Amino acid sequence: MHKSFLRILAIAVALVVLSFTASIAATLGGSVDAGKFPGYVVVPLGRSEGNHLVIPAVIGSKRVQFIVDTGAPQSVIDAGVARKLQLPPPPPGSGLPAKIAIGEQLRDIVLLPNLIVQGMDLGGGPMTAAKGYKSFTLSLKGKFDDSDGLFGNDILTRQNAILNCKTQQLFLNTDPKLITDPSPALQKAGYVRIPLKVAGHLFAPCKLNGKDFWIIVDTGAALTTVESEVLKSRGIKSITTPVYSSGISLSGRDLRYVPFEAHKLSIGGVSIAQDITARNLEGFFSEEKQVIGLLGAEVLHRHSAVIDFPHKALWLRPMPAVSRRK
Repeated sequence: MHKSFLRILAIAVALVVLSFTASIAATLGGSVDAGKFPGYVVVPLGRSEGNHLVIPAVIGSKRVQFIVDTGAPQSVIDAGVARKLQLPPPPPGSGLPAKIAIGEQLRDIVLLPNLIVQGMDLGGGPMTAAKGYKSFTLSLKGKFDDSDGLFGNDILTRQNAILNCKTQQLFLNTDPKLITDPSPALQKAGYVRIPLKVAGHLFAPCKLNGKDFWIIVDTGAALTTVESEVLKSRGIKSITTPVYSSGISLSGRDLRYVPFEAHKLSIGGVSIAQDITARNLEGFFSEEKQVIGLLGAEVLHRHSAVIDFPHKALWLRPMPAVSRRK
């Protein structure tokens, strides 16, 4: 009797898990209404004029809006917003630093009382505060996105997140016992799985003109951007554009346009046959480091990207072959 009961219970649990896995995996190929699945909260995201995915949240009782940024190892709040919310620094004796070095600059640490997303409290704690947050983003004709911070990889990893860049939905896990594997559904839908190397950033393998490199998967980058010095060394020409970009450790300067006929870029075997941009990334990326740039929002959207944090995978849907322009 005891063994029979356990067998029936095991079958019931397996059916529930399989049903849940199939249902949530199916939603990765198409938008669903915001709501809860077993073990997950589904958060609908907005898309800004600057081509960033944005997530509404609440800190204390105040509404804020963060950019979902997989190019940010740590989440960041704008220093001005932190002052308005009267977020305190870590108290003496807490063991937490008052400042943290990012690039060549020291940034303040503040304590959040909470961080609520879609009714789910992700918890409070320390977060980096950065001055002049608008300089994190990309602008066209001098306009920058207005946002209150970055929703980075620390939170996304902790919540076992699955991010659908096409349908603009973020799945946040609430029960570690119910972590779905979307592989079967995505493979059936024609996606290609690309294993990620995770070291703060998410590194995807890529090829440029047949040579192996790494590229950072960065939803916070409005455009896919390659280090201009690497392009020069490969003999790839570019032309100036009216687009400007800057970031937490990068000063504002112009991007350069690279026609896709001039190069061959592929991510994990998936051909990226489109125009990309280039800029001097100020020593953060180089051919010697084998990291050549940022895989940005326009490519991730075009290829219906799904970023699977618990399984350290990037899923891309290949595009139909296009003829080269003459």
